[in-house]
Amino acid sequence: MAASWSRDDTRESFPEDDYRAYLISRNPPPIVYHSCGVRLKRLRVRFDRAVNAIDRMLHRMIEALAGNKTRR
Repeated sequence: MAASWSRDDTRESFPEDDYRAYLISRNPPPIVYHSCGVRLKRLRVRFDRAVNAIDRMLHRMIEALAGNKTRR
């Protein structure tokens, strides 16, 4: 990495300047703050999905039992 200015003496190197140039040029990760409300909403969505999956399974089992009884 090169510094952003030209130097007359090429034998003299400044690694800390290269590191500063690297820090300036990189894209920092975004700062994200999730409040407790966001966490609770996500937990609610997961809970709703689990309840819906159990509900679908029970409905399928009831339909299978009803179908089995009507075949007899």
